[in-house]
Amino acid sequence: MIKVIYILEDGSDSLTYEVKKLRTAVECIREDMNVTSTIAKAVVFDENGKKILEVER
Repeated sequence: MIKVIYILEDGSDSLTYEVKKLRTAVECIREDMNVTSTIAKAVVFDENGKKILEVER
């Protein structure tokens, strides 16, 4: 599973979810960043916990 972590602008909390495919993660990040203005950064990890993608607003 691909793990996605959203880091919020105020640093108070983060949101985490898992998806099966990297493409799905990228599509969700794109949509979520357009809808939610409080997301500062999204970090994506592979099954082994290795960071594979980082997106900043």
